Formats: sequence, C-alpha cells, structure tokens
Amino acid sequence: MKTAAILRAEWLFVRRDRAAGVAYLLFAVVCAVALAQGVSSVLRASTFRAELEGEETARIAALHGDLTSAPKPVEPWRDPRNAGSVGRNRAATYAFLPAEPLAALRTTGAKVVSVSTLGGALDRSMNDIDNPRLAGIGSFDLAFVVVVLLPLFILALTFDVVTRDRESGALRLLLAQGTHAVRIYVRRALVRTLPLILIAVATLVLSAAAASASPSGFAAPVDLALAAFAIGVYALFWIGVAFAVQGLVRTSAAGGLAALAAWLVLVVIAPVALAALVDARVPIPSRIERTILVREATRRASLEGSGLLARYYEDHPELSHDGVRADPNDFYARQVAVSERVRAARAPVEARYRTALAEQRRLVGCLSAASPVVVLDRLLDDLAGTSRERSDAFVEQVTEFQSRFAAYFDTKVARREALTAESLAQRPTFTFRDVDVSDRLWTSCTLALWLAVALLAAFRGVTAAVHFERHARS
Repeated sequence: MKTAAILRAEWLFVRRDRAAGVAYLLFAVVCAVALAQGVSSVLRASTFRAELEGEETARIAALHGDLTSAPKPVEPWRDPRNAGSVGRNRAATYAFLPAEPLAALRTTGAKVVSVSTLGGALDRSMNDIDNPRLAGIGSFDLAFVVVVLLPLFILALTFDVVTRDRESGALRLLLAQGTHAVRIYVRRALVRTLPLILIAVATLVLSAAAASASPSGFAAPVDLALAAFAIGVYALFWIGVAFAVQGLVRTSAAGGLAALAAWLVLVVIAPVALAALVDARVPIPSRIERTILVREATRRASLEGSGLLARYYEDHPELSHDGVRADPNDFYARQVAVSERVRAARAPVEARYRTALAEQRRLVGCLSAASPVVVLDRLLDDLAGTSRERSDAFVEQVTEFQSRFAAYFDTKVARREALTAESLAQRPTFTFRDVDVSDRLWTSCTLALWLAVALLAAFRGVTAAVHFERHARS
C-alpha cells in the first residue's frame, strides 16, 4: 500500500506539471502521425500489388485466348505463338516481396520486380510505390519514432530527477529522514516515462490491427509481444542512461546537456561510425562498374550476333530439334545467344558483389551488438520484414527465377517450338522463400544485456550522488 500511495502521489505531481503533459501530448501526436504513415504505406502496397496482379491476370487471359483461337497471319513480333516475342512482354510476370504483419513499423513501400526474358531485370525494374522525394529525405515511421525520438522524450522527462533535489537541498532532507532516496527516484522515473511506453506500445498494437486488412494478416502474438518487449527494454535502457549521467553532474542544466550528449553519441554518432567502419572494411563493388561492363558486353555480343548463335548451338546441341536450327537472321534466336553472352560476362562482377554483400552482412551482425540503437533497429527491421537480409534474399531469388523464366522461353526459341496454351500455363512462377529469423533471440538477449549495463551504471551513478550528499551533510 505504501508503494501504491507513493506512485499515486508521484502521478498527481506529474499531472500538475504542464511540461510533462505537453510532452505526452506531443509524443502521442508524433506516434499518431507515424501510425498514419505506416498504415497508409501498407494499404498502398496492398492496393498496388492487387492492381499489378489484376493486370497480369487479364494480360495472360488475353494471351491464352489468342493461343486457343484460330491463328491469324501477323508479323512475328505480334504472333502469340512466338516464344521470343511473348517472353519479352506479354508473358512477363511480377515478383513480389510479400509484406509482413508488422510491416507498418516501416514505410518502405511494396517491392516488386517485372520479370521477363530480358536480362538484368533487377537493374531496371525494382520498384516501390513511395514518393521518391520523401524517400530521399528519410522515412518517418513508428520504428523511427521508437529508435530516435522516444529516447529524447524519456531524457527530457528524467534528466533532472536526481539533480533537481540536489540543487534544492531536498535530497539532504530525504537522507536526514532516513528515506531510501534511490527507490523514490526509480519510482519517479517510472511514473514519468510509463505513459510514453504505453503510448508507443498502443501505437504498435494499432498498427498491427490496421495492417491486418492487408494480405499479410494480423501479426503473430509472439512477434507482437517481442516488439512490445523490445520497446519496454529500450525505454528502461534510456532511463538508466539518464540516471547514469546525473551521477556525474550536480546541476539540472549540466544534466540536460549530458543527457543530450549521450543521445547524440548513442543514436547518431555510434551507428554512423559502425556504418563507416563496415564500408571501409568491406567495400561493395561499384554499380557503375557493373553497368559499364553490361553495356559493353551487350554491344560486343550484338555485333557478334550470328557467330554467337552458331557457337550457342555448338555448346547446346540438345536444342537442335530434328536437325533444324534457327535462322541466323532470326532476331529472337540471336537475342538468346546475346543474352547468354551477357550473362556470362556479368557473372564475375555479380559474384564479387554477392560475396562482398555476404561479408558485410556477417560484419554488421557482429558489430551491431556494439550499439543498442543498432540492435533495436535491426530487430524492428526483422519484425517489419524490411531487414537487409530479407531484401538481399529477395534479390537473389528473383535473379535465379529470372534465369529459369528466360531459359523456359529461350529453349522454345532455339528449338523453333510454337507457344501453346498448355505450355503457357507451365511457365515458371515466382514464390518467395522467406529467410531464417533465428537471430531474433540473439538480438533480444543483446538488448537485455545493454539494459543490464545501463541499470548497473544508473545504480552506481545515483548511489554516488546519494553518498556525496550524505557525506556533505555530515
């Protein structure tokens, strides 16, 4: 009962503090804006995907109708039975990166690639539906609010919990009465920050409920609980930081500056330094180099078209159907050979790119533990389905699928086989295979470890302040 009475008294004090009320209201407004942004992004992505799927269904249905109707004399590039022409446009398909139930945490839009027999689909067709102008200045979403802004609000409400009593002399009075000052300060900090945590968690639940209208459905209870747990641990970590810095200073002004410096170091400087270290240790090959190489390979292959076609059949004798080979002047047959040469030319560059990317992912996974901000950001990315590992897996799977899709139609071109309704139905389709998320337990434990470090520093800081005042009084 005594603890409950103390908490009620603290809450009444907070309610009379207009600055605290403004902080709660402002944080609620910020969360509402982030919620609207996230839900809007999820709904736009869902609508965008439905529109593309509808367009593809109608296009394939029209092509199927042309294949089942009586053939008409048309130009080769308009002939629905021409696998080379159809594979480049009418039979093209879309590969989607499916949204996760907690996708509203991030406003990244819907990732979709248009896949056809033309090589380099990822270079031209990686699309998202967000305004590129807004994407250029960064996204404002719930993950950003939790990772970047929540610590600021916590520090603003707790930066003077201890130093205010030291300045006014109230701490000496508490010690003279034999009161356990550390417990009072902990309760005061929890009462001040609990509304912020509740607002953030409530916004998280609302975002999951709003996103349930999308095909991804409602979030799994485990994912939702893990996200709420991470937010709570992260908030407690920053309470610990506030107490730790107040043990080093004696005035509220100095405490405010020290808290702001801690925020800058942990939220701004540390992640930037980690990113710079990763880029310096494992630089990614230049995309400009890859683009120039592909263009040069395409130019040379186009000039050698007829010779490449002959060598292509020498390398693939199984594609010679009943001894009949494609006409060297056949545009689509030449393109098959050209695409084969371009893929071979760009393979070494792509291999170096994938190797460097894998090394960067490994290094980031190791170094991320050095910053609680990076740990939480990676965990929220994972829960939202926007992690770098998942995006890289999508790119790799689309690249592999594009090769299978092109090979299906290119084989028919090389064998001079006419496309039929049955063979159209047998064309490859894309299904995303999600990546393993077993590191969530590791990131959660790392975040809890950082909380333990912050609480230890907070205990030492507050205890040092109390001991200093006790000795000064004596």
